[in-house]
Order: sequence, then structure tokens, then C-alpha cells
Amino acid sequence: MKKIDLPIYRQFATQSIDLEEAYKDLASGKKKSVPFGTIDLSVGKDLDQARINGGLIIWSAICLEQKLESIITAYIFPKTEQSEGHKGRHFFSDRIIKADHFSYAVKKNLIIAIVHDDSLLDGRDKDRLPAVLKKVMEFRNMFAHGDIMFEDGIGCILRFWSGGPKKEVLTDEYLENIEECFRSAHNLIDQIISKI
Repeated sequence: MKKIDLPIYRQFATQSIDLEEAYKDLASGKKKSVPFGTIDLSVGKDLDQARINGGLIIWSAICLEQKLESIITAYIFPKTEQSEGHKGRHFFSDRIIKADHFSYAVKKNLIIAIVHDDSLLDGRDKDRLPAVLKKVMEFRNMFAHGDIMFEDGIGCILRFWSGGPKKEVLTDEYLENIEECFRSAHNLIDQIISKI
């Protein structure tokens, strides 16, 4: 498989500079140049890994959404020998549930209703499901619509909008929280799939 090479750009943030003070120093002859800091080009590896992680987060969220679709389809059209080639099942699966207007939020709410109506998860798992599914989509949206950049003295950060401008430092601990959230979501959904 070819590794694709698409155009991307790297964003770096350096410490802020007092431009008025710098201009005064230049105008007075006190300084002949204004240093804008240095950029350690080895941070490119961290940025590349952050982008790879972002792609994995987006792809894992897509895989989870496909599982939600399969649960909803199986719930409405239970699998039998006769239903496997059922025209209505394929129409529903291909034309309705995968349509743009059938959003992740709608699918999430249907899954929660199915779980509650048929008691497909017990106690704590049933209670955790809505929050975990919501958090998966939040992480997905952060990486799909945010900007990954390197900030001097901090490391890789993700800037995004969620009710206002936000920033997360992409530490190992933060990434481990994301991994745990996605593992929990996939495990809960796999439990549901095994019972449907």
C-alpha cells in the first residue's frame, strides 16, 4: 500500500513579542534586529505523530458510527435467512441510515433507546453509554475541525472551538484518556452487537 503524500502545513507558535518596544529599540538604534525566537525543527516528528493520532481518532469514530448503524438496522430488520436479501433492509441501510440528515447524534439517541427498551446493558454500563458516545464525537470533532500546532515551551497543542475557543495540550496522559474513551465506547457497542 502506498503511503499517500498530501499537502499539509506545520504551525508553530513562539513566545509573544512586544512589537512597540521592539520598534522603539530599532528606531533608537539600540538594536539592529528583533529576534523572533528559534524553532527546533525536530518538533516536526511530534506534529506528524499528532496528525497521525488525529487521523486514527477520526477513523475510530467512523468505525464506531458504522457499528451504531449496524445495530439500528439489525434492530429494525432482525437477521433471518429471509431478511438477509430483503429489499427494505438494504434500502434502509443504504439510503436512510447512511444519509447526511441521519446524524451521529440521532444514531446515538436511537442506540440509547434500544439499550434501555431491551435492557442490552446492565447498570453502570448502561449509565456510561450516553456520556462515552458523546465524548467520542467531541474528540472526533476537535481533531477534525481543530488546528494542531507546536507551541514553544509547551509542545503539541490542539486549538478548537467548543462553545468558545479552547486549547488542549496533547500530553501522553491526555492521549491515554482519549484511548480509554474510545476503547470503552467500542467495548460497550460490541456488547450490544453480541446481544442483538
